[in-house]
Amino acid sequence: MSINPESGGNNPEEKTPREQKIEKLINLFEQSRTPLEDFRGLKNYPKLDDDISQADLKEASFTYSETDDSYDNAFESILYYMGTQKQLFDQDAFAEPGSRYDDLFNGADVVFGLKQAGTYDTVFNVDACTAMDLRKVREKFKNSSKTSESVAPGCNNLFYYAHGPKRTRIIPSPHYIIGTTVANVANAVDKFNIDDAPNISNEVDKPLRTKILIELFYQSHASSLECNIAEKAMLESTDLKKKGKIEKAHDAHKNVHFATRESLFKIFGIEAKNTKSKEARLKLEEKLNVFYRQYASEDDVFKEIFDISKKRRDELLETVEERNNAKFGKNVKAINDILNNPPKSD
Repeated sequence: MSINPESGGNNPEEKTPREQKIEKLINLFEQSRTPLEDFRGLKNYPKLDDDISQADLKEASFTYSETDDSYDNAFESILYYMGTQKQLFDQDAFAEPGSRYDDLFNGADVVFGLKQAGTYDTVFNVDACTAMDLRKVREKFKNSSKTSESVAPGCNNLFYYAHGPKRTRIIPSPHYIIGTTVANVANAVDKFNIDDAPNISNEVDKPLRTKILIELFYQSHASSLECNIAEKAMLESTDLKKKGKIEKAHDAHKNVHFATRESLFKIFGIEAKNTKSKEARLKLEEKLNVFYRQYASEDDVFKEIFDISKKRRDELLETVEERNNAKFGKNVKAINDILNNPPKSD
């Protein structure tokens, strides 16, 4: 269950040690964010000044909630440092703060990248959430679904993507909602060592890492299935641009799903020669359900995201299986027709 953070005044001297650490952690995260000015003069950014003005207006319109927003921002920072310190994925990966524009307008708080051998990196983004009110979680999923309708299943667009010297757009980019309670974020903050900043050290506890991976696991799987359905529906379409976006999104969601699955296999100590086998996947699902029963009662945000994501995944999986079975049935009928009615010889 969510708890209220320690209270403290606006005067730095009145803030608790935890609040001071949160403030410093958020400031360090913001300092790592690439300024929009870095995109000036580059191709595809003729309206940079307009975008900066829009971001200023949106920021000015916010009503700041000290509880929700400070811990949301702290959770963003935690996710970012987990990404930079490779605490989520076994494979080569990286993390960047989402641009100010993409954070405000696309819910891209933190951007992650999975290095892919011999091809483009898989770049996805997350919206960090520590909602005291679970309606906020449901609203995020609802808004994300609306956005994906005009982009690609489970995706948004990153208009200001920066990693190393790269400054570009990522269209589309998988988008996931990641959340936990204020209490869990507070616990994670307490374990951060920021005395040697910017060289920050931390080791996020196993339950929180597992929750994050499970949320990514179900959402990426659901979105990859939705892309699969959309691809089949567009087989005869001449809209090559839209088909290309869906194919790109499908590959990206699958890569995120495979990466989170491998990490979860390691966390739960599941040994399998083939992690894609039905037996291995069933073992993992069993472990995930046990974990859910253990932690859902104490983390209502995780429970809400798990329930929404898994329900969507299961419904889409059923749809895909029904279509495959129908196709298989048609193939069997066609084969039987040929066997029962062989062509007449001349």
